[in-house]
Amino acid sequence: MWENIAELLKLEPNIVRTPLQCENRLKTILKRKRVAVSNNSKSGNISKIVKFEDELKKIASLDDSVQPKVLRSANKCTVLKESQKKN
Repeated sequence: MWENIAELLKLEPNIVRTPLQCENRLKTILKRKRVAVSNNSKSGNISKIVKFEDELKKIASLDDSVQPKVLRSANKCTVLKESQKKN
């Protein structure tokens, strides 16, 4: 995956990144988001802005692993219907 992202970035003018740099950048963005969310949840702290929040929401909405196919509880197991593909 990171190799593909690095190759796509090479198509942009003056942007050359290695797969490792791409991976580390995402990890850094996610870490900064966790720190900001933690800070913002504490009373009395000045709110921090979560950079790239809209982009992260788009990624999360595209990621099919966010919604489980099966929900289990102590009493029952529910199989969720697959969403219909958009044409």
